Amino acid sequence: MNENAGIRLRRFIVEYLKIDIKQFANEIDSSKQTLDHMLNNQSFTTEKVIKIMKRFPQLNIYWLLMGSGNMIYSKDEIPGIMKIETNKDEMEALKEKVKLLEENIELRKKVEELSKKDKN
Repeated sequence: MNENAGIRLRRFIVEYLKIDIKQFANEIDSSKQTLDHMLNNQSFTTEKVIKIMKRFPQLNIYWLLMGSGNMIYSKDEIPGIMKIETNKDEMEALKEKVKLLEENIELRKKVEELSKKDKN
């Protein structure tokens, strides 16, 4: 079967991600209409391709655009810049968790102090 980039993108969304088209459009900050143009192989803008790459670094962009290789990169094949972007996102999530844990510790200390005051 001779697939174009629009068909391959649809396969990635439906077969791999298992989400609907509207949800994918939201994931890449796009309108459904714009995504429909991409899926119909009418318009693949550089901006949208970059958003897809950043949001879904596991997607082999060469497969998407040219049809060569596998749909999904193996973990070792993900391009370096995508690993950095992914690591940035993970780092921000970890920073937020640390912040929440620190706040939790401070609240526990205050509760302990109040408990000691009540006992006295």
